[in-house]
Amino acid sequence: MTLLWLLGCLPGAAPAESGLPLAGEAVERPPSWLWAAARCDTAAGAWTFEGEADAWTGGGWVWLTDGRGVVEDHRVPSVGAAPGGDADSLRLEVPIRVDFREDGGTAFGCAEPIYGVFEVDDLAGDRADCGWFGVDAGEAVWSRLGRPACAEPLPDGSAATGT
Repeated sequence: MTLLWLLGCLPGAAPAESGLPLAGEAVERPPSWLWAAARCDTAAGAWTFEGEADAWTGGGWVWLTDGRGVVEDHRVPSVGAAPGGDADSLRLEVPIRVDFREDGGTAFGCAEPIYGVFEVDDLAGDRADCGWFGVDAGEAVWSRLGRPACAEPLPDGSAATGT
């Protein structure tokens, strides 16, 4: 009886009905966006960046620029990874500030034309998928800023819109 109890404590010994993956069962592949959105709420004075990927992520990044050299980057954390590795949710709210260096805020208001990229990273921290929002800056702006451009808009068709 003691031996059975000890075997139950071994890694990967979760009962099948628990819904948790057994050792080696988790899905590990580069994530892709299922949907992602960039929204600005004038009343709340904040941008919200959120999305869901089809695999575990290493988080993500939002890059914002006015196309004239001002660039901001904001780390977007995972807020809900599925136990089996087949989904991950990311979300970040960024307050609009006069001085964007103040507590991680942004200088870009809801009415300003901006170029934005929302990327999701793999578990190693490398870009796995991305989409643009706001104005499609194309390769010229992003290459000048040292970042690769994204060919497609965010998968839900999200635009940089204020409410």
